[in-house]
Amino acid sequence: MDSLSSLIDGFGTALTPLNLLWAAIGVLLGTAIGVLPGIGPAMAVALLLPVTYGLDPTGAFIMFAGIYYGGMFGGSTTSILLNTPGESAAVVAAIEGNPMARAGRGAQALAAAACGHFAGGMIGTILLVVLAPTVAALAVDIGAPDYFAIMVLAFIAVTSVLGSSRIRGFASLLIGLTLGLVGLDQMTGQQRLTFGSLQLADGIDVVIVAVGLFAIGEALWVAAHLRRTAGESIPVGRPWLGKAELRRTWKPWLRGPLIGFPFGAIPAGGAEIPTFLSYVTEKRLSKHRDEFGRGAIEGVAGPESASSASAAGTLVSMLTLGLPTTAVAAV
Repeated sequence: MDSLSSLIDGFGTALTPLNLLWAAIGVLLGTAIGVLPGIGPAMAVALLLPVTYGLDPTGAFIMFAGIYYGGMFGGSTTSILLNTPGESAAVVAAIEGNPMARAGRGAQALAAAACGHFAGGMIGTILLVVLAPTVAALAVDIGAPDYFAIMVLAFIAVTSVLGSSRIRGFASLLIGLTLGLVGLDQMTGQQRLTFGSLQLADGIDVVIVAVGLFAIGEALWVAAHLRRTAGESIPVGRPWLGKAELRRTWKPWLRGPLIGFPFGAIPAGGAEIPTFLSYVTEKRLSKHRDEFGRGAIEGVAGPESASSASAAGTLVSMLTLGLPTTAVAAV
């Protein structure tokens, strides 16, 4: 009964007009900064930290949460429209979102992403309130065998995204592992693949790799096809989701939080692994598998919902144990 009364008091505090205003400002600022490639939610929270100095702790925390959720959503906008992810969790959205935008369905892709973030945030917040102590206890008990199993599952998911070509899948996995080895070993402190360069001691950030891979490739593609496509225009299409698209997206919106929330709660879980797992899950369960790779709306709705739910999962260990599992939680 005490927990229920505390929950009601919390809603009463959060739903005051002033705190709702701070939440709205945080979401707008987070979305605006999240759209910029390479910055991401962590940098957005760090940059906007001085803005909250004059606020009370509750208002500041609400504003930070708005910045976090807004930054997660803003990264998908450039991922869909420009094939340039604003942050690492939005990489999966580019796989299906950008082909939809090129086919004149960019508005539907953005709507699916927005509704997915709303559903993931709402369901993730409900799970945060209901399951926070239980999930925190399970997250602390996770050991080395569990992390090994999670890594193997992530590798399988990443290689299966690339379709039927096993050579390309394993080649991309090998390149990714090689880039991940650069830096200092966390156990021994020895340098790996740094070639004596101090700049590589901190490793290669995944955001830099994602933005460089997508943005530079997209820029080169546009430059190579500029003369051919100079007179062509991409149709805008209708700016809403039809009944057929709603039937295809409501299940991914509900499945995404079930994948994203647990990964967000475990240390070093992040949003990259659950978004790829959500994409693979939707590809397996969809009745329109032939559209994947050419603009399947399920490939946008599910991963974006999982991404937002993982943000709520990150708050589990931070609020219950004081243990930040991501850079945003640490700030």
